[in-house]
Amino acid sequence: MFSSVEKEGITVNIERPESNVRRISGSVVVDTPVSGCWDILTDYNNLAVHVPNLVESKLVEWPSPNKPQNKWRLYQEGAQKIIGFNFRAAVTLDMEEKVMPSSESFESHSIDFTMAESMYFAQFDGTWRAQLNGRRLVGRNPDGSPKYEYTSKLFYCVTIRPKGVVPVMALEWRIKEDVPINLKAVKVAAEKLWKQRSEASELAAKARALRQSEPLGPLDDLELESETDPGVSQEETLSVYSDATQREETLEAYNNVR
Repeated sequence: MFSSVEKEGITVNIERPESNVRRISGSVVVDTPVSGCWDILTDYNNLAVHVPNLVESKLVEWPSPNKPQNKWRLYQEGAQKIIGFNFRAAVTLDMEEKVMPSSESFESHSIDFTMAESMYFAQFDGTWRAQLNGRRLVGRNPDGSPKYEYTSKLFYCVTIRPKGVVPVMALEWRIKEDVPINLKAVKVAAEKLWKQRSEASELAAKARALRQSEPLGPLDDLELESETDPGVSQEETLSVYSDATQREETLEAYNNVR
């Protein structure tokens, strides 16, 4: 069974493959390249700063000594209201990062997560995926190369199966409400971070271009500071040197006479 609802301007899709299983998904366009989304999604220890329904998000120790480089274990705790009751659910997830080979026309990064431990879920598996959505020419870089602005499509999909007496319909309703909120939260965080980085990069590029376009002039144009005492004129300094030389010559002549 399949249905769709519109929430926060985002279409949320709901599948019911089994009576106690729900697969919920949604997507949103983000005004950054794929890397902009990726930097937020993989900032695991700070996800609770960006996602309003997360109370805690932190990396924990991998269960075996030989951890793959692209896998991480993440503990998350969320807080929501379900049918008027405050509901806090913790889940430990194994995250697998996948970076696909990219080109000018295609780029896709994804995180597949599977549940490792939870008191409330028998299954909590899904995917975050960011892929290239489009680009447009907006001008020229300081070096004359084309300057593009990129957009990405951010997808989220999760399959849930409750454990024990937790009603699946209540979880379906809660996650259906949370998916668009979480997608928009990641979108806002990614766009804000990308804007800050872009502005800093543009300032640095302009500074480099300015330095390259204004080389230093010839040494003759530089004002060299005198190493003499500012209270002594050049003529006085020369006079002192001449007097000392004359004294040395007189002494040498006297010694020769003797």
